[in-house]
Amino acid sequence: MAIKMTSNQTTDKNRVEIHDALSHKTRIKILKVLRDHGPLGFAELKVKSNTENNSTLQFHLLKLGSLIEKQLGNYAITEEGRAALLAFQPIEKYNEDARFREQVGLLIRALRSDIESVQEISIVQLSFLGQRVIPYLTSALSTAIKEAENQEKNNYYYDSSRKRGPENAIRSIVKALGIISVPSTVDDVSKALPRTEAFDALAKIGNKQALDAIVQSISKWYFKNIDTYYSDPYGHPLTHEDDEKATQVDEFARNIVNHFEEEAQRSLETAMVTDNFLGKQVIARMLGVIGDDRSVGSLLTALEKENFAVKAETAKALRRLKANTAVDKLVEELLKTQELFTQSEQGNFTFEENERENAREACKAMVQALLDLGSINDWIKIAFHRPRDDHYAEPFDKALIESKEQAVPALTKLLSDPDASIQTAAAEMIARIKRGKENSDYYSRYRY
Repeated sequence: MAIKMTSNQTTDKNRVEIHDALSHKTRIKILKVLRDHGPLGFAELKVKSNTENNSTLQFHLLKLGSLIEKQLGNYAITEEGRAALLAFQPIEKYNEDARFREQVGLLIRALRSDIESVQEISIVQLSFLGQRVIPYLTSALSTAIKEAENQEKNNYYYDSSRKRGPENAIRSIVKALGIISVPSTVDDVSKALPRTEAFDALAKIGNKQALDAIVQSISKWYFKNIDTYYSDPYGHPLTHEDDEKATQVDEFARNIVNHFEEEAQRSLETAMVTDNFLGKQVIARMLGVIGDDRSVGSLLTALEKENFAVKAETAKALRRLKANTAVDKLVEELLKTQELFTQSEQGNFTFEENERENAREACKAMVQALLDLGSINDWIKIAFHRPRDDHYAEPFDKALIESKEQAVPALTKLLSDPDASIQTAAAEMIARIKRGKENSDYYSRYRY
């Protein structure tokens, strides 16, 4: 059975092949001759490369593989060969600054290659040069970012080959800066956010400034890579339903904690209560993954003060954290939101654009959280609240009936409630429980 090679395995294979091809000085000489004088016939190439005999030259040509090609019977260097030659220039200790600049320039040019193995080898060689190479890398990074911004402004996205060069350079340079890991480069690397490579590089640098830059750009990363449904995403709940995308978000959050430990969690909690921080719904989602009991306070503050898009994700996070201490606030916010719908139907309140749908999503999330975290008394408080909103009360009716005799004592107390409608509803529910029946038509109207 043939084994399908993964992209990483393919890259490793290409890297090994290039290393092997350029591990001999004669093959390097052949490539340089073809670069400077090619295409050349076999005999002419033998003379210019000073190769001893035909069999030796034939052996080295075979070893060069995809780095060369035949053109009308003559040998020529390929684009892959040119890129490999740039990347594999030997790193030596240069005493002359001009020679050092030349070498670094060649490696930085190689970062723009479309050949991943050439990029990675250039990154490693640049990182070996250490802090001395940082000014060259940061300067090249600024240039590449400006190129990418100009391409975006001038709508060059239709020309993918034109776009790839600057993007390859940006992603490769920040990888190299991440390997060198000097705190002074945080500002430079941050300019490449929200690219994933920039997050990785900042995580390797690992100081407080790097963490702050990561937290500030998490939402941009999310809306660029995960949730692209809305053109103006910050005013909407998160829409991704795909398990693979959800896993990406969870892994992203856990990676931050792996690098920064508790400091990452504290920074996300601070962001939840920081005024004018865009994308708090993304932060709430991540706290639901990596948070704990200490995160509940900042989530409750957001549940009370933020817009409905944030409330929706905050309720989901509290549910995921099994935050039983949040139940009272969830009940309060659900009833407040239901009251807004009642006022809207009566013409006494108008939702802003998109807010009606966002409020529905927030209510849905709060209902689901309360069904998991709440008690029978909490469910009764919502199911028998007046004025009643059937859409959000019906799930709690069903939960009460399914709890069977456990709900009867609390429901019996409602038989003496001053509101006659509550007395009647309680008596009807007790009767249903006693009969052990549900009205399936009644509950069929409830859909999530």
